[in-house]
Amino acid sequence: MQLLAKLLNKEQINILNLASLAPSGHNSQPWTVRIKEQNSWIIGTTPDRWLPAVDPNNRELLLSIGAFIENLIVASQYYGYEIEYKVIAKKSSKYT
Repeated sequence: MQLLAKLLNKEQINILNLASLAPSGHNSQPWTVRIKEQNSWIIGTTPDRWLPAVDPNNRELLLSIGAFIENLIVASQYYGYEIEYKVIAKKSSKYT
């Protein structure tokens, strides 16, 4: 938390906290957040958070990240921020 306090303001930390309350398939919370700059974040995942036995095509993973992003947008708007985002994906599964 101390590192986040150096990179983000209190509102932005609250936004990430609210976004993290998003539902996720099998409660896996597969999202990752990389802070490039105070107002530039990369939302993603890492293969070690995937569940190939129960979600081989990563359908639940993608829905979970979508829920996280939607929570992020709603929380950001509450604090007066406007979100601009791009979806960039190479493939939906490391198994295909």
